[in-house]
Amino acid sequence: MNRIFKGLLLASIAALPLGAQENQPNEEIEVVKVRDSIYMLQGRGGNIGLSLGEDGIFMIDDKFASSTPNILNAILTLSNASVQFVINTHHHGDHTGGNINLRGQGATIFAHENVRSRLIQVARDKYKQDIEKSAEDAKERGIVDDKLEQRRESAMARIDEELDLDPHSLPMVTFGNNLHFYYNGEEIVVFHVARAHTDGDVMVYFTESNVLQTGDAYVKDAYPFIDSKNGGSLAGYIAGLSRVMSMIDEDTLIIPGHGDIATQADIRYTLSMLTFIRDRIAFHLVAGKSKQEIMAMSELTDQFDQKGFGDGFINTQRLLESVFPEIEKKFKGKN
Repeated sequence: MNRIFKGLLLASIAALPLGAQENQPNEEIEVVKVRDSIYMLQGRGGNIGLSLGEDGIFMIDDKFASSTPNILNAILTLSNASVQFVINTHHHGDHTGGNINLRGQGATIFAHENVRSRLIQVARDKYKQDIEKSAEDAKERGIVDDKLEQRRESAMARIDEELDLDPHSLPMVTFGNNLHFYYNGEEIVVFHVARAHTDGDVMVYFTESNVLQTGDAYVKDAYPFIDSKNGGSLAGYIAGLSRVMSMIDEDTLIIPGHGDIATQADIRYTLSMLTFIRDRIAFHLVAGKSKQEIMAMSELTDQFDQKGFGDGFINTQRLLESVFPEIEKKFKGKN
């Protein structure tokens, strides 16, 4: 990469908050026993699931890279074994950031095939943004000549050659639908949930322990983030929760992507909530109401807002904005 772009890129990295570059010593990792030899680690970022046993440690998700030392210290309170397998439930950085560290320690990382491609695309998009920003910064500093645009275009053309992406940050093994592990005395089923939170979601079911980990295809007591830019959809989210309801029972314990341990009743409530919101928006669209009129209707979410669902990462407005286009596309003008 041309030195002007390289230098500005390094400067932008140096300007990142310290927490994005190094371990945060005050970051707390809470260890929660779920059932039998299944544990949950909570803290900044997505929840981690652990299966401990004579075969070793099976981990689901790994938070941020900066969290790894504290995660490993928490694991040491439970076992001296090393992490052998890691499952990424999707590609977002608060669930995959620790890949680079755990692969470096010998863990094998598995994910849906779309997770690997999404992680590569995230890096490519970031590279493009850095080049464009570097060019703009150069212009603002008065560095303008006939070759500036030529250098920008040349850098863009060399993205795949110059991309600074450590292969250890990517899953080693990818799959399309299901995986079965026979580990620590039970069958562990990893299955794809299509176009829910993203297009690379998987859930993990511990068959003997009757514990399910959902990734962000289910979050407890909060509105979900439906990442339509990365293949997520309301229809897929609802379909995923419906599938979960068909396979669990009242004794199943659930490790959500975010939040405390959940039960079948919690899944049922979120499923009914999303179905209600979808159906009410569809009803008003068919009745000829405008988006502005519908978005102003407190009846859509009042009962859920009162339970604190809009207090998290996705507030009420953001949820409605994220699901409205999909519902509008399906139902508008069908009166």
